[in-house]
Amino acid sequence: MLLPKEAAHETTLSSIEEEEFLFFRILNTQFVDAAMAPLGFGNKGFLDLVYADQQPQRIRQKTIRFFKQCLKRQVYYLGKSQVIAKMTYSVMRIQSLLAAFPDARIVYVVRSPYETIPSHLSLFRNIIDHRWGLNRIPPERLRLYFERRYDYDVRFYQYVEELIQKGTFKPSQFMTLSYDLLKNDLSKAIEKFLEFTGLTISKELQAKIEQQIQSQGSYRPKHQNLALEDFGLSRERIAKDLSFVFDRYGFKK
Repeated sequence: MLLPKEAAHETTLSSIEEEEFLFFRILNTQFVDAAMAPLGFGNKGFLDLVYADQQPQRIRQKTIRFFKQCLKRQVYYLGKSQVIAKMTYSVMRIQSLLAAFPDARIVYVVRSPYETIPSHLSLFRNIIDHRWGLNRIPPERLRLYFERRYDYDVRFYQYVEELIQKGTFKPSQFMTLSYDLLKNDLSKAIEKFLEFTGLTISKELQAKIEQQIQSQGSYRPKHQNLALEDFGLSRERIAKDLSFVFDRYGFKK
């Protein structure tokens, strides 16, 4: 058990989680800052881990080569010609990934910053507490950490929108999918996903999806997100800093 449900998304060696965790192996992921080393509490920060697309070519090539080998093993094990990877944090290395996988299809799940930011910060707070103990960290260092994490969240949104505006993605390889649609009409969301990716699903998976649709309305996570104020933030500040996201996707301010 790496993380229990009460701390965050349950993470074990045998559970399904983000492929981003693979990059722990080569110490090239933002998760290193909270789960393995106190980088986020120092004065310098870790922008070099955030902006993975801007890392030196040697490091980018090593990272993509490692990830490609991981996917090759998965393809061999599953006997599939296509595989799905959940790689939220790898948006910041998306150009490097597209160079290595030019036929990849990208599904960008879009959710209101009012929901993503407290969820993200609560996740890392719980990871820190589980791994190190919040009471062992000076309050001023915690404030610095969460302020830095919030700044990186804003940069995340900015980076995606800059790439979209530049026309980096072809219409055939990039699709936005509303998180609200996933939550409120999972069947429709999966239909759009399958149409875009060209994937097919088995009868067994379809049956599991139907079960998920039936139970989704009553699902309650084991962990609770804290309020924005717990991290020194406000709705007004988020609306100002991320106005381009609210305006583009029609989220309520």
